Amino acid sequence: MTKRYINARQAAAILGCSNPTVFEWARQGRFEMIKLGEKTYRFDAESVRSYATKGESSPTLATDEELMRILDEHKKVEKERDALRKQIEAYETALQEASTVARGLERILAPAKVSV
Repeated sequence: MTKRYINARQAAAILGCSNPTVFEWARQGRFEMIKLGEKTYRFDAESVRSYATKGESSPTLATDEELMRILDEHKKVEKERDALRKQIEAYETALQEASTVARGLERILAPAKVSV
């Protein structure tokens, strides 16, 4: 069986705790954590759920269906965030272009300086 890995936000949602708490508990060995990069970690979904069902975290645990809904919602939010970032980049580019045009117009329309 292939292991499923989740990020800290998803683990926090399952456990009913904060992201820093997820990392603290993982460092204590309460569930499996793997390091993917310098600051990128993932948590084994099954070991997180197993720990959660021990009753040592939030008394309200997500069912498999709720977990899938949370994961799907998380993916949707990430897509929306990425779309917004692209819009912001497009607006920033348009603003830079407009500033360039405005500076050019200022040079063209600036009154000539007269020396006496």
